[in-house]
Amino acid sequence: MNHGFSANSATVRPEAKVSNDGFFTDLSIAEFASGYGLPAEMTNEIIEQYLLSAMDRINTALESFKIESDEQGFNKLEYVISSTLGGVSAKVIQYKQAVYSAAKADLLRADISMDRKPNAENKAGTGEELMNHYERQSTRAIANIQGKRLIGVYSV
Repeated sequence: MNHGFSANSATVRPEAKVSNDGFFTDLSIAEFASGYGLPAEMTNEIIEQYLLSAMDRINTALESFKIESDEQGFNKLEYVISSTLGGVSAKVIQYKQAVYSAAKADLLRADISMDRKPNAENKAGTGEELMNHYERQSTRAIANIQGKRLIGVYSV
């Protein structure tokens, strides 16, 4: 993997959604792969596994937000009061960013640990920077969903 900058637009990705828990938005392999520049040779099954793992972590991090929203009468993330951008709830956009960024960071982490080429050390430095970038993106999105500032002491 080359950190996601050689996506092949000819790659066919399934349009089917990856099912979520009913409150949080279902996600798309195709949307993740194209939006985050995943390489064509990466299988849909691998992508789905990384998405499911990231969904589980993000859903767990947002469990108290989910409970509070449900208590306020919002049984789906898309119904929670927020601004709408391009016809989509800002909370849904942020949720997708949280999960997709976490999954991308995990994919980068796996790529770094499996690379045994001579330039792997240099690649690891670049990969770790990208991995940290995506982890920060995910953390920022989780904080935004909860209405928290990124700077502060919170249990996220």
